[in-house]
Amino acid sequence: MIPLLLAAALLGAGCSVSRVDGWPDIGDLGPRQAVAFSESEEGPASFGPVELAVGKGRVVQHGRRITMRIEVLGDRDAVVRSGDISFLYPPLNPGRLGGIPCMVASGEVPPYFFPCVAGMRVGGVRRVVLPRTSAPPDTSRRRFADAASGAVVAEVPADRDVALRVTALAVRRPAIVVRTTYSVPAMRDRRVVELWSR
Repeated sequence: MIPLLLAAALLGAGCSVSRVDGWPDIGDLGPRQAVAFSESEEGPASFGPVELAVGKGRVVQHGRRITMRIEVLGDRDAVVRSGDISFLYPPLNPGRLGGIPCMVASGEVPPYFFPCVAGMRVGGVRRVVLPRTSAPPDTSRRRFADAASGAVVAEVPADRDVALRVTALAVRRPAIVVRTTYSVPAMRDRRVVELWSR
């Protein structure tokens, strides 16, 4: 009887964590600082991004949930496909968060994409080029997938350079909460990580 009462008391217990392994909360950065931090982590953008419009909002940087409009460009920069995605950068490890098993949807962006957009401000627009990451006849593709829905907004080939026009729509600082529940009668804990933005 006592174990059941303890289980009931613990059901739905939760705790907020401010520091989580794999999630850098480095404070708000200016555009130059964001670029410098990105370069220190991943190296410079392979192709220098071209600034089409300068934004006035928050800065695209590590440790943020970022929402962007992605436009894949074809000949003469005609839009081939487009869509909006949100993603966490860097992505959280979907297997473990601070030693706690969890499932977290971070979204997905191709390799070398983030250094091209680091330092943008919300409202800004850039033309960027994703470099080829494989040689023919490799036909693997690179994906842009939304964190909330999991929907793939665009897939681009990896065997050639791909031009994009990107618009920064929102930058938010995620809060991470670990909620702990307990199963009865085994008392095995099950932890779910929730993220929201502020």
